This record gives sequence, C-alpha cells and structure tokens, in this order.
Amino acid sequence: MAKIYALLIGINNYPSKPLQGCINDVDAFKKYLETVYPDKEQLVLKILTDQEQPTRQNFIDAFQLFDDANGEDNCLFYYSGHGSFSLAPAELASDSGFVQSFVCQDSRLPGGRDLIDKEMSYLLWKTMHGKPDVTFVAITDCCHSGSIMKAFDNEKDVTERMISADSRTSGLKLEDYLGYNETIKGEKGYVEEFQNKKKIIRVRQTKHIHLAASKDNQTSKELIIDGVNRGAFTHSLLKILYQYGGQISYKNLIDQTSVLVKNLVIDQSPGVNLNGGLPSSEQDKVFLSRQNAEQVKYLVYYNSSYGWCIKAGSIHGVSKGDRIYIKDRCQSIVIATPAPDFSVIMGKPELGKETETYYASIQHQPNQETSFSFSANINQDIKTWIKEVQSNKESEFVTFSEEPTGQYIITTNYLNEASVSLAGTDKTLFKPLKITSPESAAVFINKLEILTRWRHLVEFTNPSTELTNKHYTIKLYQSKLAGNYNPDTFEEIPLGAPVNDLLYKYGQEKWLQPAIQIAITNHLPSSLWVTNAYLGFDYSIVTDYFSPMEIGPGRTVYLELIKNSLPVDVIKLRLDNKYKELGYNEIIEYIKLFISTPDQILTAGLNQEGIDMAGNRDISTKEFSLRGAGEDEDSGEMNNLSAWKVETLAFRIIKPQPEINIANGNAVKMGSVTIVPPEKLQGRAVLSSSSQKARSADGIVPPNRAYHNSFLEPFDLTSGLRSGSNMDVLELLDVEDKNVVSKDNPLFIKLSASLNGGSVIPIGYDPETKLYYPLGFTSSNGDIIIKTLPEITSTDPAINERSLLGSIKIYLQKVIGQKIGLSYDYPRLSEASVNDKLEVHYSHDKDKIKAKVLISNKILIFVHGIIGDTEGMVKCIKSDLDGKGTTFEKRADLILTFDYENLNTKIEENSLLLKQRLEKIGLEANHGKEVIIIAHSMGGMVSRWFIEKLGGNKVISKLIMLGTPNNGTPWADVRDFAEVLLTYAINGAAFLKPWMFILSAFGKLAAGTQVAFKQMNIKNGMYPQLNDNTDPTIPYVIIAGNTQNIIVNYRDTASVISKLFLKVKSRGIYDALDVVLFKESNDIAVTDKSILDIKGAENWSKSITTFDVACDHLNYFITPEALDLVNNEI
Repeated sequence: MAKIYALLIGINNYPSKPLQGCINDVDAFKKYLETVYPDKEQLVLKILTDQEQPTRQNFIDAFQLFDDANGEDNCLFYYSGHGSFSLAPAELASDSGFVQSFVCQDSRLPGGRDLIDKEMSYLLWKTMHGKPDVTFVAITDCCHSGSIMKAFDNEKDVTERMISADSRTSGLKLEDYLGYNETIKGEKGYVEEFQNKKKIIRVRQTKHIHLAASKDNQTSKELIIDGVNRGAFTHSLLKILYQYGGQISYKNLIDQTSVLVKNLVIDQSPGVNLNGGLPSSEQDKVFLSRQNAEQVKYLVYYNSSYGWCIKAGSIHGVSKGDRIYIKDRCQSIVIATPAPDFSVIMGKPELGKETETYYASIQHQPNQETSFSFSANINQDIKTWIKEVQSNKESEFVTFSEEPTGQYIITTNYLNEASVSLAGTDKTLFKPLKITSPESAAVFINKLEILTRWRHLVEFTNPSTELTNKHYTIKLYQSKLAGNYNPDTFEEIPLGAPVNDLLYKYGQEKWLQPAIQIAITNHLPSSLWVTNAYLGFDYSIVTDYFSPMEIGPGRTVYLELIKNSLPVDVIKLRLDNKYKELGYNEIIEYIKLFISTPDQILTAGLNQEGIDMAGNRDISTKEFSLRGAGEDEDSGEMNNLSAWKVETLAFRIIKPQPEINIANGNAVKMGSVTIVPPEKLQGRAVLSSSSQKARSADGIVPPNRAYHNSFLEPFDLTSGLRSGSNMDVLELLDVEDKNVVSKDNPLFIKLSASLNGGSVIPIGYDPETKLYYPLGFTSSNGDIIIKTLPEITSTDPAINERSLLGSIKIYLQKVIGQKIGLSYDYPRLSEASVNDKLEVHYSHDKDKIKAKVLISNKILIFVHGIIGDTEGMVKCIKSDLDGKGTTFEKRADLILTFDYENLNTKIEENSLLLKQRLEKIGLEANHGKEVIIIAHSMGGMVSRWFIEKLGGNKVISKLIMLGTPNNGTPWADVRDFAEVLLTYAINGAAFLKPWMFILSAFGKLAAGTQVAFKQMNIKNGMYPQLNDNTDPTIPYVIIAGNTQNIIVNYRDTASVISKLFLKVKSRGIYDALDVVLFKESNDIAVTDKSILDIKGAENWSKSITTFDVACDHLNYFITPEALDLVNNEI
C-alpha cells in the first residue's frame, strides 16, 4: 500500500507582524488527513508550528521526513505563514528579477534569513532525487502564492499575509544559497549556462504539483470563519476535499475551490501549477493518488445493522437526498448518514444478494446553506424583524449568524434600507430595500433566497459521472470584427479561463455588441441531450432562453435561441443600457449546460426572477424575465438518467463608458466623481479599467500589479457597485495640448464620498523610461489634484477605434497603510513602551516621568526627523539585537521620545523646546545620569543645536545620529523629496513600499509649511551658524546609509529616474537628483559625505565615530546592521 508522507508547517508567532490563522489551517489539514486516511501505517505526519520552532534550519531539516518515500508513495508539503520577496542576484535566471521567500520564525532575527524559493527548488530536487515514481504535492496558502508571498491589511477583518523584504536576502550572493556547491550523484543543483556571453544560473526542479492560493499578482486572504481565523483558500480547499472524500482531480479541486474562495473574498484566484516537466495529464489525477479521477467510484455493500450502504458519508459531502448511480445495475438515493465515512441508501431489488458488492457514483445536491451576518451598527429593529420572519420560515439556503463569520454581511443606512455585501467588501450586491415592518423584512429575505439559489447553481456540478469530455466536445467562438456577425469570420476562444471576456467594439459610429457561437459535438454511439440555464447578472435564472437539443451520434450542433420564430445560432450578448445608467460598464453572466444521456434533464424548476440592482433607478428584467417562479427542486424527473454532467460557461460582457467632452474649464460628472479641468484643456474623457488597459497594444501592467505592489490597489471611480473590474483609469483622448495642465493649473477629480483620511495617488506611465510616477496628490479636503499629464500610449483597438493616436491614461491607486498624522499636540516629551504586538504606547504625565527619571541610571531619548514621528523609530526597542534576547528596552532603565512640529517650526525653536521639556522632568545640567539621544535625520540637527548652543552637553552623555544632513541636503522642497521616494516605491523599491502612505500625504502640504526643511538646504540653510567650530565636548556617533549597496544596477536606475523628472519638467527634482544620486554615495535623501563630515570637527576634544550601512533614509530603525551599531555604542 502506497504511503502518504505529510509535512505541515504553519507560523503565527513572528517577532513582527504576527499572524492568527496559520496554525488553525495546519490543525484543520491534519484533521482532514487523519479522517480520510485513518490507517497510521499509511499516513506519516510531521507538524512544524510555533511549538516546534519553525526556524530556517528546522524548516530545512523537516524535509528529511520524505527520505523514506519510495515506489508510488505520495509526499505532501503544506505551508501557511509569511512570505517575502527581494531582488534576485544578477546572474540568477528569474523572469521578474525577484526571488520570493518563506519567512521562517527566525528570519528577521540577527543571524537568520529567509528560505528563498530557489533554495526550495533545490531542496525538493535533492529530496526527490532518484525517486521518479513518488508523487510530490506542495500546497501554499499565501499571497502571490505561486511566488510564496503574504501581505497584511486591516480592512473589514480580512487579513493579507506579507512581510517586507529583508536587506540580508537582497544582499545574498548565489554562493550563499542552500546547496549551491553540492552535488547529488554527480549532478549539481545549480547549473551554469551562458547567454550572449552572460553567465546564467538555473536551479533544477523536481516533478511536483503545486496548488497555489492565488495568482502571482494577487494576495491571499485570512478571515474569521465560524469564529476562527482561517485562510480562505485552505478553508475552501478542505471543504471540497471533504465533499469528495479526497476523490477529486487536482484540476477540479482547484476549479471548485476557486468558486468557493470568490464567495468569501475578492481578487483571489487559486491555481494548479505543474512543475519539473510534469505532463498536463497529471492534473487529472486524483488528489494524493495515481488514479485517474474518472475511475473513482464508491463501494456499495450490505451492512447487517443498516442495510444497503455506500462507503461515502458526511466527510465526502454526502447528505440525505443525494442520488446514487450504480453502473449497469440501478439508481438509488441516500436516506441516512449515520457516520462520517458511510451512508445508508434505499434498497433496490436489482441489488440482489446481500453478499454482492458494487461501485457507484454520487450526485450531490446543491442544498448547502449560506450564512449571513449582521454588521455591528445595523438598525436593531430591522435586525429583529429579519430574525423574527426567518424563525417562522424554513429555508434550505439561508441561515443567520450573530458572529461576524458569515459569507455575506447585512448592513443598514440612515434611510432604514437594508443591503447585502460580500464579507470584506463594501459593494452592494443588489438594490437596498427599505424595511419598516415584518412584511418588508420577508421581502428582503426572499431576495436573499434568490441570491443564494443563484450562487448555488453557479457552483453546482456533477463530478461523479460516467460522462466525460471524451464523450463530447464543446467549442466556443466569438465575433472578431466589429458589427460582422457572419460565423465564417468568428474566431475560437480556448476554453479553460474562469471567465471569457467579450467586448463591445466601436464601428459605424456606435458601439456594436459581441456575439458568440457554442458548438457541441457528440462522440457517443447514442444521442446526447443538452438543456440549459442562463444565469443573469441580476440573479435571474432562465431555462427557456435556449432550445433543448438532442444531438445524434457523431453530430455537431450549435446552441440556438428562437428569434422572430426562427432558430438562430449566433448569440448576441448585450449590456443593457439600464445597467449602464446605474454605472456598470461590465457584467458577468453564466450559461449552465446540462449534458445527459439517454434522456434530457428537466430544468424548468430552476427558474426565478431577478432582483433590482443597486443604483439610482430600478432595473427591469424584461430581457430575461420569466413567466413564473418555479419550485426549488424538479420533482424527481432526473431519476431515469444513467449519465449526466454540468458545464459552466462564464462571460464578462464589457461596454466602455460613454465619452464626455471637456472644454472651457467646465466641470463634468463621470461615474461617482466630478472632473474639473483647467480652462484651456480641450479633449474627451472616459473612465476605464486598468485590467482592460493591460490588453492594449502597449500591454502596460497596472501600477498595483507591477513589482508586486501590494501597498497599492485600484481605486474604483464607480465605487459601491457590484461589478467585475474597478473603473480606476481616467482616460483622456484627443487632447490638444497636455502641457496646459500644470502645478499652477491642475486638473481636479472631486469625489462624491470621503476617503476617511485615506490617500489616492494619480499615477502615470512613461513609455520611454518604462517608469510609473505620481502625477499629483490627494488634497487635505479629499480632492485628487493632477499637476501634470503623462505621455500618450496606445488604446486597445478591440475596445476603442476612435482615437488612432492613443490616449492619456491616469491610473488612480489607493495607498494601503496605517493612517499616520502629520500633526500632534506639539511638542511632546513622553515615556514610550512597546508590547509584543509592536504597538507603541505613550505616557505624557510629566510628574510620573520625573519620578522614573529619579530612579533611572541609563536613559535613551528618541528624536525623529522630517518624515513621520517617533512611533516608527521606537519599535526597535523590542528588536533582538544578538539572538540572545538583548534589546534596547532591557539595556535602558527608561525610554523617552521627543515629538515636535517638524515642518513650520525652526530647528532652533525645537531645540529650545527639547531643553525645556527635559528640565521639567528633572534632566538639567550635571544630573549625573547617562542620557543618550538617538536621533534620525533632522532630529540630529535639533539635538546638535541643543547640545552645542544651549548647554545640552551638560545634560546629554552621547549623541547617535542616523541619516542627519550635517552639511545640508540638495532638496529645496519636501514635496519634491517625497515625490522621488514615492516614484522609487511605485517602481519596485521594496524597502520604500511600507512608506507609501506617508509619502503620498506630503503632497497635501502648502509651500509655506517647510521652514525647517529649508533650513537644511545645502545652499542657504543654517549651516554657517551650526557648523561654527563649537566643540560639543561629548561623543558623537554618525551612521550613514548607502543605497548603492541595496539598489541593483544603481547608476542605471538613478539615471533613468532622473531622466524621467527632467522629461516631465521637474527641474528642481532633477537638479537635486544630479547632486544626490550621481556624484556620491547617499541614502537617497542626503549624500554620505554630508552626513558623516562636520566642518571643524577635527579640532574637537572628542573624535566623531562614523559608520556606513546598506540602508536608505527611511529604514535605519528596521535595518539589523544599523541597530547593531547603535547597540554597540550605548
């Protein structure tokens, strides 16, 4: 008997950004394996979670579990935890230029690092070397899952799992990779090749199947399900595995898991990847088996206590009423499920003697309930009415939960209207309904029934069937030319995509509908029946839209509808204008095909009318309306079938938004926003989707998908509507002069709803440099201000043939991040503490702080710089500095922070305020304690002025400065500085991505709010007064970051970004870049020379201690090398 070796790894307890659902996922997977494979001789398990310390080395050592696998054994590796990515070594073969990595429990501790995906490839190859018949399956429930990544988001109780890149991984040489110099039976795992005289290293792969939670450009989600934190992918995967008892192919497993995942979260598409040269036929094998899926049957036998039974129970998803098909014998029905691994079926005379056994397939019924939860702020009267009505009405589909664990969330507004949205989103699924009584609550519940019946039919399938794709072929064709519906001009659409995009095309001065043909060929020697159901966007179900078909042996027949009493096989699909008026430019609808032999499946009982969709007016369902509501079941007409199967074809029907003329500075309404152009801007505007623009001739990838930008997401300009894609692009056509848009004459986008403190960046793409860059900012009142327009890029000829010159595209991207304010009750000297979740808590009571000062010997004071506050700095007091538990928190008796207004207040004034605040807590001259200031950026100048000009050398024992511009910075405007850093972040600088939210906020600042920044200007700042040879008489330590050690191809990267800003006429930015980026090493904000050298310091009584580290200006306090230097100096 083939064995199953299973290694399950889950990590919650990270030193930073701990997770909550990973160990729950491991426990659930372990339970599944032990339930389905109860034989302990067959199942060999190893668990590696927080208790077992999943360090990098333990992670690697755990693969020894697979050493004993041989023959036709199966190996399963499952992982749930953080992932990360970083730049790949130049010689490593990598399509994206990045490597991905597993973040182990010790990866972010001194001496630790990530386990890189290429190292995992080597580890799999080494483990499976010489075992050609062993099946290896890897399952990773993580963001960008094919690339092993995870992310974090705090919206709507949905968590994405990712952690920022680590400089130790970026700086790794290939020689440091696991197994780089090892050979296995004479073969090296890392193979050297030469391409165009350039050395390329490729890593060997073993044959294995990878089930990934999401696409490379997506994030996987964690949410609360049944009161427990779970990964949406793992929860859905196990649900399908239980339903089929594991007897399902990898392809079908992922296909059906995808449907369930999309009912839980948005923008997550699981996939199956075949690696190491595995043939595509492997995805048709049964999960953890060498058996083909179509061969799977369940044993039917007689039990003396129960009668006739089938070896499939509740763990397989079997429930009362499921139909049983016994080949060449008879059909039966499940009448009871007394145990998880078998069910009782109705006895039939055809079963014969009690000693006989048979094999059978199961038809599962779509009767699983859907859970709805109430939002926390729901109107309590409405909630009571809904629950009261539901308690008096039996429903096979709808159930309500008091916990926030439902797949759908019910909310109410100030008009007492109830609406429903998918958990984790704010998009209403149908038009809100006003509820004022139990009667109107009953109408609302009926709409929920319609929604859930529609969802269940979308998911409905019949996996256990003798009828397969070998017995018939389906081909799908679409119209290729605008307005030409001659089938001879149609082109075939390859099947396999979850949704097929069908676009309106422009011609004859109007938008012309897409059209399709569906051809079905019968390969059986007997007839096939095809009946259907059309599932509309408004949740309607229509079963008489297309004619039922009987297809004779060897024949090909096209799906037909009746039009003007004539059968037509060219099916035009349309997006009704009434949907357009409500703001929808695309809808998704489905055709379900019920294929059977020898009789047809009667589907009339599935019919239901649709629901009014959300918007400004009602939507009629006239196009696909029904003549009467049907029963939920079809009264048993399927009983005489011997074989049948369900096929699902999904279509996204896309009709671009109408264009609107812009001229003379007149404001125009588009979607849910208002566009206010400058007076001289002439042209036309239209809203579109970045996912559609990616299909253009230029093939421009949207900013949020470029460089794994998980800190950006499309900002929907038609927010609140249920639709397939975000309308996140403002497209300008036939613009006469794009230069009329400038900083002094901007283009405004006014939003109808508040961003609640959030930030949206308008982003352009430059086709010459292939860089994305910010075009403006979100103002303090929530307007999006665009101060420059990008170059024209081509439009998609399949969508838009009206502007042969192309269009100007403005991508609207929302920044994901913690809201960080730019103002406090300044100045603020506080005691700071940090808990195990890295949450910072401040105490401002000066009397309590003064009492602690009295009993303290060593005091650390953190002083922030021009960007941010001390919250980001002081978290480092929890960092393990030596792998032995040493922290700043333990080394000091008291941690203080000084926060001050850092934009419009002079540095000298803040220095005086620091002195005054220290005096109030008892830190005056000659106090006898060891007090060390740790200052970042401009905070070092505030501290120096205090020490050198205000007698602070009698108060402070030592000053440690990180990134302080001791001789000035070339940046004349803080907004220019922030814009450059933001451009780096958008274009893939992983070390800057977590700062996007703060950087995007600097555009809101007025020109006058930069007094302190101007004091740091290299030409006319305060340096003659500061660097006047005054001896501080105390030790100074200076640490400078050097981005040239962390940015690959530094000179080329700097050059192209500088070229971009010169091109877009940001001369001030270009001049600063020329000084900072080209001439000397720097931390992006300041040259290292300006940081490290202080004029006249050579004559001081104490020499300055200087260091440089591989770091940028914003990340000193999360860079282990920098923290290690600080630790040595305190």
